[in-house]
Amino acid sequence: MWIDDIRLTRPVNQVGTALAIDGRLSASDVGDLTFGFIRRGGQFRQLGQEPSFQTTNNFNVSSTLRLDRFLPPGLGLFVPTTIGYTRGSTDPQLVAGTDIIASDIDGLRKPESWSTSFSMTVRRSRQGTDWVTRGLVDPLTITGSYTTGRAQRELSQTTNSNSNLGLTYNLAPGSTSISLGLGGLIGGLPDWFSGSEAGTGLRNARLSLAPRSVRFNSRLSRNQSDFTTFLVPVELPSDGNFAPATSLSHLWVNSAGLTWQPLGLLTLSGDLSSTRDLRHYTDSTSIGRLTSLSRQSFLGLDVGVEKSRSMSTQVSITPGINSWLRPRYITGSRFGLNRDLTTRNPVRVDGDTAGAFVLPQTYNNSRTRELGAAVNIARLVQSIFGDSSGVTSIFARARPLDLSTRVTRSSIFDLATFEPSLGYRLALGGLDEFLVQEGQLARGAREVITDRVSTGATFPMGIRAQLSYGLVRTLQFTRVGVEFLETQIRAKEWPVGNVRWNTSIVSGPVALIGMGLVFRRTEGTTLTPRTDGGQASLRLNKLKSLAPNLNLAFRNGVTLTAGYSSSNNEILNNGNTTFVETSQLNGTMSYSFPLPRSISRRRRLVRTSVTALAVTSTSCLQRPGEAECLTINDIRRQEINASFDTDVSQILQGGLSFSYAINDARHLDRKTSQIIISLSFSLSLFAGDFR
Repeated sequence: MWIDDIRLTRPVNQVGTALAIDGRLSASDVGDLTFGFIRRGGQFRQLGQEPSFQTTNNFNVSSTLRLDRFLPPGLGLFVPTTIGYTRGSTDPQLVAGTDIIASDIDGLRKPESWSTSFSMTVRRSRQGTDWVTRGLVDPLTITGSYTTGRAQRELSQTTNSNSNLGLTYNLAPGSTSISLGLGGLIGGLPDWFSGSEAGTGLRNARLSLAPRSVRFNSRLSRNQSDFTTFLVPVELPSDGNFAPATSLSHLWVNSAGLTWQPLGLLTLSGDLSSTRDLRHYTDSTSIGRLTSLSRQSFLGLDVGVEKSRSMSTQVSITPGINSWLRPRYITGSRFGLNRDLTTRNPVRVDGDTAGAFVLPQTYNNSRTRELGAAVNIARLVQSIFGDSSGVTSIFARARPLDLSTRVTRSSIFDLATFEPSLGYRLALGGLDEFLVQEGQLARGAREVITDRVSTGATFPMGIRAQLSYGLVRTLQFTRVGVEFLETQIRAKEWPVGNVRWNTSIVSGPVALIGMGLVFRRTEGTTLTPRTDGGQASLRLNKLKSLAPNLNLAFRNGVTLTAGYSSSNNEILNNGNTTFVETSQLNGTMSYSFPLPRSISRRRRLVRTSVTALAVTSTSCLQRPGEAECLTINDIRRQEINASFDTDVSQILQGGLSFSYAINDARHLDRKTSQIIISLSFSLSLFAGDFR
């Protein structure tokens, strides 16, 4: 059958409507109420758009109430409370995915959703007058929230509820310290030491008895979601036979922390966090039965199973030796425990075929030690040669020299059957302690040693320079059977830095000149052993990059910015060498000028900008024994953009932009060009704010 022409004798001509109402009621500082309602008809659409054929209704109302205004002021409480309700519905004209009229079907399941939320916070609004109130009540904050709702679609229905109850304690005690009385001891030392910053610090040393911060947080949360699917979008008597799929999360999270600075040069910090799963699992699986047997109680209450735990510590020592030397020593540890209570099978303790089962658990730890110092070269030279020396004037422009070496060791034990010792939790010991614990091999371990040196200088005529050196050595251990494969990674960054020069010119067309240069050179090697004992795989990576830039500001308002960047990357992998070269040249000119009075009486500014860009990216592969490098990629791109925009009036803005680009993929012998011209207007209307 062929149809040459179809004509509508009665075309659809229905009016689309939309409605929006919102309001806000404020009752001084006691509370406020906001509401809004939006209805959009199925035939409503903007010009050039197609109607949605779905009538939507959205209603929301929320209120914030200060309950503390109804309490005695003597309690000194701050109790903000928020209540919210939202509801949305959709009335489709057609059944989804069909051309069937929705109103002709009885019991059609239409999309709708609603949610109700409630939250409250209770805390002190003023400081107590006695130490009991200041120490126990003032730092407390109680928060609670509850949310429930339902969402319905044609073939599904979801109900969810979420509740949270939290208690936070954050105490910052005042300074309480006693003198150590080291003044007599310092007096017997040489003058060069007793008069230094180190001697002065020891003479005035005080021991702080109170911690700087005490933290505690406890949060109880429960989140349940029931999801039900249906076969057809029409409600049937058999819908009650479909059991919903339930997702439940019931957790109790506790954390505590302490920061103590007993001496000015010594800071100690520690944090501990534990998450307990309060959900009751069915005994239909072995992991479910083991989880039920692993539940614990506290003060007669069921506190579930510990699901995860984390612990971190840090010690920082920053003594003040003198005005030119600031050494530092920082060390910190991290420990983590994670248990899988649903998907993995129980683990039997090794060495006993009839031994006990434990929950599948993973341990990880890490220890970082950093030793460094900041050396003020200018002050060091000044202390040696004096203020009036020529050597002192030469080094006066040098910036502090920072030197540091950092060692980080980490490990991960999967399906661990041993109880971690305090030494493992604090990540103490040498590398062997990270590889083996109580006869069990780690799944993986790593040692990273990082050495860095950085400095800078300020030269005459406003020239500033920074220079740094970095060396990173990594040993990565991966368990394969009963042995470890050791991967060695070495990366060196030298030189890395930047130079910048800015100057202002008093006379002439140019008002400001700025020039800069950023450079970087890195070399990295990765040596990976083979599991079959063959020759290890070597990967070599060399990268060089250079990026100069120029900024000019003219007195007539023209600004010019130009930049060039170039990078060469050489990658050697299994005998094959890949060369990647990238260069980019860009420039931007900006200028603003007033409109003629015939167009704009206030002579509003026209902002113009012209940008040019040229990019070249090539890569080739050179195989062993071949002199020619096989081209893999060769792309050239040239682009120019121009834009003009202005404020025609207070409510009208206009703009014109032009773009022309040429893309040349030479390795594919394909060249394309593109021209884009766009004209835009923006009209902003304001009809007031009615309250």
